[in-house]
Amino acid sequence: MAQELQRQGELDCNGHLIFRSPQGGHILRGEPCIGADAQGSAGYSCWLDEKPTGLVLERNALVLWSEDDQALVCRARAESQAVEETTTWLWRAASGWHPLEEPWQSLVDEPLLEGSTPCRL
Repeated sequence: MAQELQRQGELDCNGHLIFRSPQGGHILRGEPCIGADAQGSAGYSCWLDEKPTGLVLERNALVLWSEDDQALVCRARAESQAVEETTTWLWRAASGWHPLEEPWQSLVDEPLLEGSTPCRL
């Protein structure tokens, strides 16, 4: 049975979201942000292996890890950006964090069909 690589974070006793990589080599941690933004959404400041990333995870964040612990994908925003600017970010052990281009964006009054969420990176 394949290990589930897409995970919701686990809340620890300090209210931090914890995402462990499949092999246990990395930990992505979300610390509750102090205060809410203009939309009332505080989110979680994101840390990878005890280093700040400058990203904010949404409350219901999912993280997709590669099987070898060398990459992950998540939906987040830069700390300086508004919630509407949340995008998909890729982290690779060899090259760090990079925003991914959005593959598709709906147009006004265009029907929306949501497919299943990715299951493998």
